[in-house]
Amino acid sequence: MGVRKRFICLAVAICFISSGCGHREKLYHASPVSLPGITDKMNAAGFWISRHPSPDKEILSPSGICALNAEMEALKITHRVINMRPVYSGELLRNDIRSHITSFYGRGLYLRDGRKAGLTFYREIEKTIGLAKIPETIDVGFGLLIRNADERIIPTEEGLYAKPGDLCFDEVQNSGLDIGAAVAVIYKSTDGLWTYVINDTDAGWVRSDRIVLSSLEDLRRHKDSSVPKVIVTARRADIFLDEALTEYYDHARMGTRLTPGGRETADIYEVTLPARAANGEYAPLKGYVRKKDVSSGYLAYTSRNIIDQAFRLLSAPYGWGDKGGGQDCSRFIQEIFATVGVLMPRNSGHQAKVGRIVGEYAPGGHTVEKTLALKKEGIGGVTILQLKGHIMLYLGEIDGNPYVIHSVWGYREPDLLEDRVRVIGRVAVTDASLGEGSQKGSLLERILTIRNVDKSNETSVNSGPEKSCTTGDGLRPDGWIHPPASQTETVRPAS
Repeated sequence: MGVRKRFICLAVAICFISSGCGHREKLYHASPVSLPGITDKMNAAGFWISRHPSPDKEILSPSGICALNAEMEALKITHRVINMRPVYSGELLRNDIRSHITSFYGRGLYLRDGRKAGLTFYREIEKTIGLAKIPETIDVGFGLLIRNADERIIPTEEGLYAKPGDLCFDEVQNSGLDIGAAVAVIYKSTDGLWTYVINDTDAGWVRSDRIVLSSLEDLRRHKDSSVPKVIVTARRADIFLDEALTEYYDHARMGTRLTPGGRETADIYEVTLPARAANGEYAPLKGYVRKKDVSSGYLAYTSRNIIDQAFRLLSAPYGWGDKGGGQDCSRFIQEIFATVGVLMPRNSGHQAKVGRIVGEYAPGGHTVEKTLALKKEGIGGVTILQLKGHIMLYLGEIDGNPYVIHSVWGYREPDLLEDRVRVIGRVAVTDASLGEGSQKGSLLERILTIRNVDKSNETSVNSGPEKSCTTGDGLRPDGWIHPPASQTETVRPAS
């Protein structure tokens, strides 16, 4: 058999294997290892720090961060679970659930095997939920995540996809919740396997075995803001149940706030984890993390620290809605800024409302205007750039060209008949001209908003920032009752 024939046979075999014995998964082109316009030295944090005019300048003081966090809460783009009102509207919950199911059904989504999800599928979901059993008023409970968990828009492990075989984007996946996350417990499915929860940034269904119910008092003690937290600064911090670090328990992602347990050695911190006792009730559990993976308290908010944290995630796999242990574009931004105490919203649309506006643009074009705005007011490690459904962190410019780091699924490049889609699938440094000449345009052309996360334009909600910091985590109560469920967002190819 000739080389060409062997290659064809191999290609057919790969397609068959990826088809799941009959159903063909959609295939894309891989991006080159070295992305267009990127040299090896650009993939180092130190390269961008060395070009920064003032990498160690304090961007915001702790009270300034607190005021910024308070503004996000006032704008209703972040929230605080422990300030939930005690009663929740059953009608509101039913309407939200119906809205999601109707939206999925109306979009004609597909199951993993390529079949369209029909009415029978959605009726089974409704049966699992028990819409008719939702009371008019719901007594709000509280809980803590005892393990990392997926947060789903409807209570099912089954994925739904916009196109047959487009398995990279499960439309049911909303987000990921970290171990120790506080949630308001609203409703449990009829089979008891799923619980509808609200967290500080969004809402959705979580497997019930990932949650331990707690009193509000236990939750407050576990999240006590007067105790300095252990902040995860590594991409992941492994958590062990023994000081020898041999009994693995779970991991915590960058930006996760862990409660210190009191004991520490030269190499480890003891942390207190939420757990479920034999009787099913809340009980604290001792865990141990390596000091090299965490910080005792937040990092100082400087460009150096933000850029360093961003590059700790370089090449980390992309994951739509945190699926598969990865992170999407908005989670990437959220994790980085969490290490300095800026508690960002979960999706890119809300993140684009944070901080000081530098420029807003209509879709398409304006490349010269945007480049000049970034040259004049862009700050590496401080400026965030929003596209439709995507967000990026600005690093700086070289020869007038802006560069960014972001968690990106892919990009388009022009071809004879239609754009070629190239998959990056990781956190990467890219030139803002990436995608130039394609039908969707370059990243620079598609920028809608440029903002600096250094202070706020909305001074009216920042009065008395020191007072709003008394909780120690930069959040203040505002009587919030319900955040909108938020689907995560990313750059993805259009049909």
